[in-house]
Amino acid sequence: MLRNFSCRFQILVALPLVLVVAISAAADTDIEKLQKDVVGSWIVDVDTETRTRTLTIRGAERRPDGVWVLDSTYGWTDSRRPTAVRAELIVRPEGYSLQLTTQANSLISAEYSNPDLFSGTFTWSSGKVRTVRLERMSVEEISKRAATQAASRMRSATKQPTAVNTMGSDDSTAISGYDPVAFHTVNKALRGDPKFSHSYSGARWVFASEENRGLFENNPEKYLPAWGGHCAWAISENLLSRKLLSGDFEMIGGKVYLFSFGNMRKSDARDGFMSGAPGYKYRVRDGDRYWPEIKRKLEAGSIVQATSKNYKRSPFEEPR
Repeated sequence: MLRNFSCRFQILVALPLVLVVAISAAADTDIEKLQKDVVGSWIVDVDTETRTRTLTIRGAERRPDGVWVLDSTYGWTDSRRPTAVRAELIVRPEGYSLQLTTQANSLISAEYSNPDLFSGTFTWSSGKVRTVRLERMSVEEISKRAATQAASRMRSATKQPTAVNTMGSDDSTAISGYDPVAFHTVNKALRGDPKFSHSYSGARWVFASEENRGLFENNPEKYLPAWGGHCAWAISENLLSRKLLSGDFEMIGGKVYLFSFGNMRKSDARDGFMSGAPGYKYRVRDGDRYWPEIKRKLEAGSIVQATSKNYKRSPFEEPR
């Protein structure tokens, strides 16, 4: 009887140890499987965008609640300047669920639908939603894609004829880098940030925030300034200013009219348009009459807009 008790006691003592070993082995198996499935570089392809991003997952650590925190970086495929991002992975019976918040507070929510493939949604901070696809690729494949996209960006950066005011820019940045949406939403001239950009009507528009970019993408015609964003005073005189925009503007009939730097004062062009003879209503009428022909010549390339090397500088211009 004593021998039987001793055997039972040894079994009871050994059982927790066996369970710990089994659980540890299962955890190791989970880690190995997760690393095999998700560690690596992923191309992030957002619907309708030609430029892709890259998510690189280097490892994972499980929190007490069972969620895996990913050691990961994220950035444009062709920029080679990724930054750390907050990314989490939830293990479900049917696969993995990925949640990633970008530097611009956009959200990627995707499911592991097939080996080496996540699919889901990309939600901008403005609320706009697009479908997204994440595909795991080798370093060599990503390098090739980065080189292709960089070459494409270089080609698109070459200044092409457009009616939009890109005066003083070498990469077709519109309206001297001002945010076209801010004139409407905050009634101010705000500088755009190059990381929030959008190509439209042959020019590169930059915005102060992701939200403003989203508003423009959804309804660009609402936010386009009058007469291609060229100096309104010059257009009303059947001229084209070769100076940068000063930040002065007027909202007339729901349309923004922009002005270049003046010669004697910064606000010369705006003051001449609003208060000079024959009055702004007549200047709007004259500009509407002159603009179609000026626009035609700009788009045909018979009027060439100045670049950073040959635009006319103003003594009131801020250092760049």
